[in-house]
Amino acid sequence: MNFRIKIASLIVLYHPDKFKLINCISSQLNQVDKLMIIVNSNIDKNILLNFNDEKIEIIYNTNNLGIGAAQNIGIKILKDEKYDFILLSDQDSYFPENYVFDMSKKYISLSKKYKIAAICPLFVNSQNKKIYPMIKRKFFFRFKFLNKNKINFVTEAISSGMFIPTNVFKDVGTLNEILFIDWVDFEWCWRALNKNYKICVNSDLIIDHELGIENNNFITKQFPKFKFFRYYYIFRNGIYLSLFSREIPITWRINIFFTVFKYFFGFLIIEKFNINIFIIFYKSFFDAIFKIMGKSKNIHNV
Repeated sequence: MNFRIKIASLIVLYHPDKFKLINCISSQLNQVDKLMIIVNSNIDKNILLNFNDEKIEIIYNTNNLGIGAAQNIGIKILKDEKYDFILLSDQDSYFPENYVFDMSKKYISLSKKYKIAAICPLFVNSQNKKIYPMIKRKFFFRFKFLNKNKINFVTEAISSGMFIPTNVFKDVGTLNEILFIDWVDFEWCWRALNKNYKICVNSDLIIDHELGIENNNFITKQFPKFKFFRYYYIFRNGIYLSLFSREIPITWRINIFFTVFKYFFGFLIIEKFNINIFIIFYKSFFDAIFKIMGKSKNIHNV
């Protein structure tokens, strides 16, 4: 019996750049059966009027719910509507032609042998055109590697471009809303691994991705620069997961804890020892220890 799989794309918007968003939507609209847009900020609605297409459904939130909560709204709707796969997308990602078809074909092939939670692409930094390495953890260590010649299994991946079978959310769960933003995609990957799923990178597919607002070099290490409120969530969520997550191996949690301090010193240097970095780190550490999670009430004003 022949049947056709249903595939939807899910994009969360937060103060998007008009032209990048138009390119993002245009690159995937003809590749999916439905395009779900969750708006997490004020937006010029005329931007979305460029796309008068019955495939598109738009939900406007009254305030910023965070990436996890916004994605969960879309995931629930798409699950209820019986979509087989969901493609997660950042608002500035651009997908090559046949991306969804190639991901579907790769999933069908791999799922015969493995329990697949998500298939992900490689990413190229749109600012410096360097390819992001893949990540694999073992004991206390986090390894970065590049292997473009085959399918690679990793321990974590950026959410944009993730091609996920909808039924996986029933087993693994949806995104962790209390993190609000940052570490959300990694934490979901770790939960999937804990359920004996595989996270796969299809290195035949490469998409552009922006990490931070610019990149800065310090000796041989490159650090992305973010808006100040993002530093808070990077610090707080990393500390929180390292202290309290029971679905991450203890060795990984130790590595994450020390990684947060590495980020602190890196961001401190690229921000030229701005006093706000000290203030943000102190607040994030305090909030993580006392499990004050979700959206911070005052950090967005820093």
